Amino acid sequence: MTWRCSAGGAKIYDQVRIIDADGWESIRVNLVSGKDPVIVGEKALQLKKKRYYFQDTFSLKKGEIFVSPLDLNIEHGEIEIPLKPMIRFGTPIFDEQGQKRGIIIFNYLAANLIQDLKDLVDASFGRCMMLNSDAYWLVYPSSPEREWGFMFEAGMHFTINWN
Repeated sequence: MTWRCSAGGAKIYDQVRIIDADGWESIRVNLVSGKDPVIVGEKALQLKKKRYYFQDTFSLKKGEIFVSPLDLNIEHGEIEIPLKPMIRFGTPIFDEQGQKRGIIIFNYLAANLIQDLKDLVDASFGRCMMLNSDAYWLVYPSSPEREWGFMFEAGMHFTINWN
């Protein structure tokens, strides 16, 4: 009950998860806007050991925090539709003996941040364009199909399509 109440306090997160040392979700709470948080059943929990955010967070020391790059959410190996931009925040979990037991990770709904940036730029009579560190479009005002190219096979790259 405490988990449900604390996880549902803000609608800025999509999921809160505890992932064990083997990479399996042991607890996942889905936070759907306008609805009560949903504690996912054991049969629907997923293996995340190959996902970069698990590996990067699990490699941290006690007290360190992982912040992911901005990307799209993936469920069951597929990009979630409608597209759901995410930033993940995580930290390793240790037991009383100092043994690393897993991680806790929060999926922040980055669409809120992107919309705030667009609104800010629109208020100043500008256009919001955003690239990631590999020069792939995250926000492209006149052609949304160019966005998130690094997540798709035929992705649009700044150097390919700028003219």
